[in-house]
Amino acid sequence: MSEKVKKQKIFLNAMDSWFSNFIIETFRTDHLPESKFQTEFMGTINDKKVNKLPLYFNPNIINFEFNTAYDNCIFSNDVIIYNLNTGCVKELEYIINGLKSSNFNTEKILIIISNIMTWSKTPDKIKSESSSDEVIFIHPDDIKQEKPKIEEEKNLEENNKDLPENNEENKDLQENNNNNEENIDNNKEENTDAKGGDISKVLSTKTISEKKEEENKPIIVYYTEKDYLLRKPNVKYTQYKYVENEALLLNQKKNVKAYVICPGFIYGYGEKTFYSIFRNAILNLPIEEILIEKGRNIIPTIHMKDLINIISKIIEKKPNSYYILAFDQNKNNSLLSIAKSIYDCVGDINKMIAPKEELNDNVENNEENKEQENNIVKLKLYH
Repeated sequence: MSEKVKKQKIFLNAMDSWFSNFIIETFRTDHLPESKFQTEFMGTINDKKVNKLPLYFNPNIINFEFNTAYDNCIFSNDVIIYNLNTGCVKELEYIINGLKSSNFNTEKILIIISNIMTWSKTPDKIKSESSSDEVIFIHPDDIKQEKPKIEEEKNLEENNKDLPENNEENKDLQENNNNNEENIDNNKEENTDAKGGDISKVLSTKTISEKKEEENKPIIVYYTEKDYLLRKPNVKYTQYKYVENEALLLNQKKNVKAYVICPGFIYGYGEKTFYSIFRNAILNLPIEEILIEKGRNIIPTIHMKDLINIISKIIEKKPNSYYILAFDQNKNNSLLSIAKSIYDCVGDINKMIAPKEELNDNVENNEENKEQENNIVKLKLYH
């Protein structure tokens, strides 16, 4: 008796994109005819004139059709993987409404690949001062400074002056304060330099200012996947957030599971995320124009292989956490550190930053080019 072959149907949008190509290469089984598990693909193509599909791959290519009855072959698939970065919000809304209004005998899985820009306008998550364990979301503008505390201390000192002198506790406190003042005076005499300057004053002012700065600095805490409702997107990505929330509501329906993966900037396998840095590193050119905020900005990233592994694990394990943040676990992931590692491997790290003389020459040349462009535009307007 031959064993039954298990079949899995997967829908992909924009199968001719680089993202879908690597998902196809991961899940395809057409080159393994004797396999007990086979995968069938269905999807759309953005550019029909140019064939950018993997070699010897013949999927079921369809045209996306909208109908109110949701009688569409898309819903015959077991897994629907939709990349918003290469797709259309309208198409995804249609898929979500179809899964919501239809009843299925078998389980359907929807996986949405979102964009990190849905978090771009989210304020910092700051640790509350009330308790060390709990973390409360506070806007940076609402943080209280320590000025009112200093005023309260002054008021307490004035109130203490008004207390009666016969009180024994107050007498003891006054004696202790006098002894402390004498010790401070003795230390000052020891810490004077040859010119008669007081070193202790300089040291004390520095330490006090540094302490105040450290105390005023808020403790920023990382967001977790449970905080996805707090995300605030860029204006261009507000529709992404709306569609994501609509998709997550599908988990209340029977035989339907929806997942939203929010990846960092995807790199690896030939995408163009860090193309400009690689280009300058190979040509030994500086990257001042590429760096933002001198490269101190943190960039969440993820390798394409790791993202595909997350998708395969979701299909296999079906976890209970439906919103997933997919980032590399790098402690220092600033743009400058990424650029340094690229220059160290591909180019010359000493030529990553140009000398000041070259930078000034470049600025003057850019200004001259702008003046020439403005003159050309004026001539065109007059003619």
